Amino acid sequence: MTTERFTRHWLKYLLDLNGWRIDRIQERGGAWAELGYRFSSFLYASLGAKKDSTGNLRPHFLLGPPVVMVCALVQIVAYMLNRLLPSQLSTIGYGVIATRKER
Repeated sequence: MTTERFTRHWLKYLLDLNGWRIDRIQERGGAWAELGYRFSSFLYASLGAKKDSTGNLRPHFLLGPPVVMVCALVQIVAYMLNRLLPSQLSTIGYGVIATRKER
């Protein structure tokens, strides 16, 4: 499975190309939020969980709960830094509200 990360400009282009008018586009967190998200994901995937036979992550019996608590703390700190030291360098993604254009 892959995930795509689009820029604000690429989203505008794709939506316009397919007959949509953007009413609102907003960043979902700044650079601190992205850093917190990525660090938490790394911690959980490397320490707090293990892959099962199907390749899905399952919580580690002993390490899972404390790692999840550390991840929550990382997210809180990242949220506070995002508010105190806003940065437009990066974002987790975008939220878009769009309306279908009249034909």
